[in-house]
Amino acid sequence: TCAKGTLLGQHVCFINGGAGNDVMNWIVTCIENSGEFQCNADGGAGHDQINLQLGTETTPVDFKGVVDYFADTGSGDDEWNAIVNFTGDSDGVVSTFTVLLGDGSDAALLGFIGLGNTQILEGLVDGGAGDDTYVGPPPILLTFPVSNFEIGV
Repeated sequence: TCAKGTLLGQHVCFINGGAGNDVMNWIVTCIENSGEFQCNADGGAGHDQINLQLGTETTPVDFKGVVDYFADTGSGDDEWNAIVNFTGDSDGVVSTFTVLLGDGSDAALLGFIGLGNTQILEGLVDGGAGDDTYVGPPPILLTFPVSNFEIGV
C-alpha cells in the first residue's frame, strides 16, 4: 500500500507483486497534491487487484502536478480499479496513463468523479487476451483508447 497525505516535490512509487495473488493500493486523500509523480505497479502472474484512489467522493484532491502512471497486472484473472476526484481548480497533467491487464478474465473499473482542468496527454487501458470487462466512461468520451474488452465497451 502506498497511502499518502499532502504530496509536494518528487514522488516515486514502485510496487512489484511478483508471482501469486496480490492486492496493491495507491491511496491519495490529501488536500494539496503538486509535484512530479511516477507510479508503477507490476502484478506478475496470479490473480491480482490494483486499486488507485485519488481523492474521495466527499474530499477531492487539488492536483497541480505532473504524473506518469503505469500498471501491468500480468497473467491471471485480475482487477484494476480507479476512482479519481480532483477539485475544480485542479490543472495538473497526466503525461502518460497506461493499464495493461494481460491474459485472463480481467475487469477494469475507471471512475472519474471530477477532473477539474487536468489534462491527460497519453493513455491506454488494454484488457489483453481473455473475456474482459470494462466499467467506466464511454471510450468515445476519453482522450485515450480502451481496447480488448469483450463486455462493457
